[in-house]
Amino acid sequence: SLTLAAGAFVLARSLGRRALPALGWSLVAVGAVLALLALAQKFGLMEMQAEQARELGLGAEVLYRLEHGRPFATHMVPAALAGALVIAASALGALFSVFADPGRRWMRRILVPAGLLIAAGFFVTGSLGGLLGLAAGLLFFVLPRVAAWPRRRLLLAVVGLLAAAALLAALRPVTVLDFSRPDNPLVLRAGNWRGAVLV
Repeated sequence: SLTLAAGAFVLARSLGRRALPALGWSLVAVGAVLALLALAQKFGLMEMQAEQARELGLGAEVLYRLEHGRPFATHMVPAALAGALVIAASALGALFSVFADPGRRWMRRILVPAGLLIAAGFFVTGSLGGLLGLAAGLLFFVLPRVAAWPRRRLLLAVVGLLAAAALLAALRPVTVLDFSRPDNPLVLRAGNWRGAVLV
């Protein structure tokens, strides 16, 4: 995800503002493909991958992830995939605002299904880190504008965020607060951070 964001930033600086729409379309296209792969994994592809892993004699950890884990597409972990999809969704939001004028509004018809596909791919990752990153990004974007919002819109935004969190929690194969499980994502992430500090 960081590589995708860094590459987009460097490309935008080198090509200038005229290339930004093309860059945005590229990020949306990559996000849509990743989301499609994640959905395929969620609904059957991971079982096929697990069968291939058994035939190749891969390790028990790899086999467990494929049999019981969450979609990760081409990434190492679901959280990385969720981060890439957040980047794609940000580019999609920017393009949606660019094509607001009546002459180019028809392009929104392409962006809407792409956005739905990216959102579906994001939710099947079940990534708590991805959701927190998305919430932080939305707060950074929305907070300066919240003061001018009517109460109804603010209430709808809060309800939408809570509904997204509930849906994500329902899609998780592991109870996040069950710290006795060895595959608890918070325990695993704490172990990653501990290893990084020790290094």
